[in-house]
Amino acid sequence: MIATDVVKCEVPAHSEDCPLQRRAVSAASAAALPSSVPVLRRHARDEARRWDLSEEVQESLTLVVSELVTNVVLHSASPDVTLLLKLGPGVLTVTVRDNGQWSTPAGMGVREDADCFGRGFTLIEAVTTRLTVARTRTGNWVTAELDLPLEVGGRSPTGGAWPAESSLPE
Repeated sequence: MIATDVVKCEVPAHSEDCPLQRRAVSAASAAALPSSVPVLRRHARDEARRWDLSEEVQESLTLVVSELVTNVVLHSASPDVTLLLKLGPGVLTVTVRDNGQWSTPAGMGVREDADCFGRGFTLIEAVTTRLTVARTRTGNWVTAELDLPLEVGGRSPTGGAWPAESSLPE
């Protein structure tokens, strides 16, 4: 598979009338190369838009995907990387899986430019509600959860449009 190829599998969303109750799954795999980072980031954003998630969630999602896929490219020596997105009631779960072993490349230990490197998990923790890392002999799994706001695509949790501000009682 070339680096820009994305293999994806999808389960469609259900309960279109109530966005917070929708469920959907999307997966994409690519070679663990630097050129795959923007490909998987774009895939994640496209899915978030299709699922009608807020711009804020889309921004957080693309940050999480960028950081996690970059970590695979830099640290795992895996030939490939898999991204799994799961939309559930009130939460978006992002899982990145590789088939490598975690390591720090030569020269990436203590760096003078620490402001540019080594802050990925800190950034991810700032925009997610849960971050889990599992390292095994056969690879690594990193899962991050993003809480969804009450408003998704301009709709209330019950599926009806939010009332116009001018129609709300004072």
